[in-house]
Amino acid sequence: MAYLLIASSRFGVDSDGHVPTMFFAVDDFLRDLLKSVPQTDYVSLLDLLCPDKHCVLQTADGAPLAWDDGHFTAQGSELAATRIVAASPALSSAGTISSIGEQGAAQSR
Repeated sequence: MAYLLIASSRFGVDSDGHVPTMFFAVDDFLRDLLKSVPQTDYVSLLDLLCPDKHCVLQTADGAPLAWDDGHFTAQGSELAATRIVAASPALSSAGTISSIGEQGAAQSR
C-alpha cells in the first residue's frame, strides 16, 4: 500500500483506485474474523489512512507518509500511531503513546 501512496504522491495522481480492492477484502475478512475474539480491538490502517478508499498521501504539513512500498517516514509513523491509538478503546484509555510504551516495558520485566 505504501508504494502506491508514494507513487501517487510523487506523480500527483489521485490515490483513488490505486489500492487494490483485494486489500479492502482482506481488511474486511480480518475485521469479521476478530469480532468474536475477546479483548481484541481490530484497528484497520486502511480505515484510518484511506477513508472512503481515498488514501492520505502526506501529513498536514506536507511530509510524505512513506519512503517506499513498506516503510513509513518518521512523520508517517507518528500520524499512523496517533490514529491507531485514537481508534482503539484499549489504547486510548491507556494514555499517551509514550506512556503506553512505558507500560509495556514495565509489564515485560
